[in-house]
Order: sequence, then structure tokens, then C-alpha cells
Amino acid sequence: MNDNEPLVSIILPVYNVEKYLSECLDSICFQTYKNFELIIVDDGSTDNSYKICKKYAEKDSRLKIIQQKNSGPAKAVMSGFNVSRGKYICFIDSDDAIEKNYLRDLVKAQIDFNVDLVISQVCNYIHGNKIMNDLDVADGYFAEEEYKDKILSKILSDGKFQSRLLPISRWGKLISRDLIAKNFKYVDEYSTYGEDLNLILPIFLDIKSIYILTNNQTNRYLYRIRATSLINAYDPNRWNSVKSGYKRLYLAFKDKNALNISNLFDQLKLDYFSAAVQCCTNEVKNPTSTYKHFKKVIYEIREDTLGWKPKIKKNKFNIAKNKILSMIYYGNNISIYNYYIMLKIAYKVKKKITREKD
Repeated sequence: MNDNEPLVSIILPVYNVEKYLSECLDSICFQTYKNFELIIVDDGSTDNSYKICKKYAEKDSRLKIIQQKNSGPAKAVMSGFNVSRGKYICFIDSDDAIEKNYLRDLVKAQIDFNVDLVISQVCNYIHGNKIMNDLDVADGYFAEEEYKDKILSKILSDGKFQSRLLPISRWGKLISRDLIAKNFKYVDEYSTYGEDLNLILPIFLDIKSIYILTNNQTNRYLYRIRATSLINAYDPNRWNSVKSGYKRLYLAFKDKNALNISNLFDQLKLDYFSAAVQCCTNEVKNPTSTYKHFKKVIYEIREDTLGWKPKIKKNKFNIAKNKILSMIYYGNNISIYNYYIMLKIAYKVKKKITREKD
């Protein structure tokens, strides 16, 4: 293997995405950077996704397919990583796509600057249109002190609702396999929410340098926005995933001596409160939900062993989200019931307005 062209392992979890899969696979197979392996993990698809992957694999020896019963994205990512061989890892979601020089420019930046992590520019991909998702930090190279000051110090939040400085996603990055192997222990393999955060945030705590690619309109990650994606659907495992995920993140902060980093631990707590709000809005998406079940989730959040309590006036959440947060931790049964009805109505209205257009 040429040291100037290290092997990159691309891990692609696949679950029922036949409508978008060919575009995703084409964008990978026709990269200008050729030294990669594509590990496709078919996570129990019931549509034609596996057949499409098999057709591509028959034409390109760089593709390898793993089939497993449906176990969720975290388990699929781990399965792919366990058979990967590359020095560097890229994760791609199977309804997304990458531009032709994506791998080339990620690898070049890593070699030229010898950084721990390279991050691409991201475009929101909506009905074929590319809309730049501008980052709140300049592109280019950040050495250790500048990285800690300008990026790590506000990586999760500036006090707003999940106002993360950089995408805390596994996709859109070139990551060394050693960093991933070291931090997989903070990921709950059965999680259906926040599994990216539980891998990437501990990695951000470990690294000392970073490079953010300059947008040249040929090297971006295309993040598809669609109403039927997992994140927009009802998730019956949402609260369990949040509860497990943030306990593991707290452990990561302890392990990496990050609890005393100025402002960073407060950001983690704010992120947890954002997730708690999402647990409530998630519950009203359940077509069989009842007030009794909604209230049960509220009281489980209150009794969570992390014991964190929000200071409502200390954050910059909007009025609606602060009201929900206040209801979660300080509301009585009457206010909880009233919010359940209000959220249920608001969700039905939103669902009608944003009816599926994919």
C-alpha cells in the first residue's frame, strides 16, 4: 500500500433506502480517490436495498456486504468497523451522498497537516437542491491551543437548543481507526438516538488538532433532508437511549478529565436537557400514546440518577422549549396534562402541513 494513499474504510449502514441507495453508491464508487473499501451493512432491510447493493458489489471488488438482522444503526456501524481494514474510517448514511473529490480532499488534508481529525463542509440536500450548511467556525487548520480555545470550548452549545458548533455526527469526517476503537465503549449498541454523539464527542475530547475543509463545491457531504427519516419518526426507545447515552458521556468526561474544563460540562448538561425536551415531543408522535404513558416518561426523567436540574433562566432555549423543560422538571399533573394535549395538537397540525414530499 502506498503511504501517500492510505486505505480508507467507508462504512455504510443500510436499512430500507432503495429510493436513494443507487445515488449514494454511485457517489462513492466514482470518487477520484480510489484506494478505499466500502463495507455495506444491510441491517435487515425488507425492501430491495440488499439486491441493489449486491448488484454493485458484483461489479466492484472494493465493496463488501454484511447482512444482519435489524439491530439499529449503532450495531450496524460496529459490525462494519469490526471487519474494516483501513487506517482511516469514513461513515456515510445510505440516503446521503458525497461529491467526487470528498475522499481525495479529506485524505490530502490529513497527510498535509498530520491532524487527528478532518471535517468536510456539509450541504443540506433537499429534493436534489444543495443548500450550504455554513459552519460557525472558519475552515483551515487548528493546532492544539487554538482548537481548545475556538472549537472544544463551545463544541456542544452556546446556551441555545442543541446549537452545536460543528456537526456531532459520524458522517462528514475522516477519523483514524485507533480513535474509533478507543471510544466505541461509550456507545450503547442498542441505542436508537444519540449514538453518533456518544462516539464523536469523546473523540473531540481526545484530539489535539483538526482540519476543516475549504468548500470547493466538489468535496462536500450531501446530507439529505427527508420527513420520513428515523430522526423524524416516533422512536419507542428514545428515553432509554437518552438515559443510557448521557450516563456513558458522563463517564467519558470523567475518564478524560473533562469535568473541570471550563463551561464544557455545563454544555453537556444543556445538551441532556435538550434531549429531554425531545423525549417529550417524541412521545406525542406515538399513534397509540396516552397521557398516562406521557406522564410516566416525565417522572422517569425527573428521577434519572444523573440528578441534573436545569436552570431555566440560564439558557437561551426559545420560549416554547423552555416551557416544556419547566413542565418536565417542575410541572404538576395538571400542567403535564395540559402540555400533553397542546403538544399532541401541535404535532398533528405540523404533520398535516409537512406531509411527506419525498
